[in-house]
Amino acid sequence: MINTRATVEKYNLAATTVTPVQMQAVPVWRSMSYFVLIAAVYLFPLMRILMQGTDEGELIDGAVRIVHGQVFARDFLEVMGPGTFYWLAFFFKLFGVTFLATRICLFLTSLGTAFLMYFLSRRLCVRHAALPCALLAGVYFGVLWPAISHHADSNFFALISIVCVVLWQENKKGISFASCRNFSWNDNVLSSASEDCEPQRANYRALSGFAL
Repeated sequence: MINTRATVEKYNLAATTVTPVQMQAVPVWRSMSYFVLIAAVYLFPLMRILMQGTDEGELIDGAVRIVHGQVFARDFLEVMGPGTFYWLAFFFKLFGVTFLATRICLFLTSLGTAFLMYFLSRRLCVRHAALPCALLAGVYFGVLWPAISHHADSNFFALISIVCVVLWQENKKGISFASCRNFSWNDNVLSSASEDCEPQRANYRALSGFAL
């Protein structure tokens, strides 16, 4: 009876014990949630600003043309790639051709860029993970942001592509062939989306891919 009771108590203790990995995983997701909340509160008031002297008008006009059935490079042509036109046209399809739809697109792209920078920065330095995000916001403001920009969209999709590569590198030891193929497919698709927004960056994206 004594041995049985000791075994049961040992089993219950093992079942309720939290491993170090689990203890570390909770603060990570909690800190990311806090960052997303704070970044959203910071970005939201800036979405009502309409910048002057940017390419936002041309990009919105091209997206409206696509919503009405026109095709890029057949019915109209612009210097920038077609990626931003179709990305913004997707939001026009969901929310209508309104100023609100452009701000939703801008908000999600801006918040996604900040979160991806924070996600990657934590891999280098947990203590100062928010610093690159603050520096990026300072460089963006007044030049590329807050406004619909093919430069910002290209950076957004390029960061998602890099995150896919980082996740694949971290999990490649225990990853299946199907999952590896999915990571590779996602990386190629997102890289193509980044280059569609800003074709001039294709060479830099290829060099970064070789470096990784």
